Amino acid sequence: MMKNQLAGLMKQAQAMQDNMKKAQEEIAKLEIEGQAGAGLVKVFPVAAAGGPAYVGFLKGPMPEMPLWVSGGVELDQVAAYLNLGVKAVGLTSALFPADALERSDLDAIRELARRAAAVTGSTAKF
Repeated sequence: MMKNQLAGLMKQAQAMQDNMKKAQEEIAKLEIEGQAGAGLVKVFPVAAAGGPAYVGFLKGPMPEMPLWVSGGVELDQVAAYLNLGVKAVGLTSALFPADALERSDLDAIRELARRAAAVTGSTAKF
């Protein structure tokens, strides 16, 4: 019985180790760009990295790092990113959804831009 339990634990440990390796490989694919003296550090694709939670992890040890997040950001996440101190938020797919572009629906795009601007307190006219 003890031998079977040990074998089961060894299989679980191997599976965990394999999963950690896969996670490390995926994280290595993420793009965090920046140079000494750069104005912003780009985190792309932030959605795949974990979204606002990932940014929170980055900001923990590096609270002054000026981040620009992009890649899969949704409109309802803008406030969370700004509250984390992010300096710029890329909203390409959120502001320009494929269906609105296909229909040339500028009213829909303007409405999305209004919603995004409202989060920042902007009164910009679109």
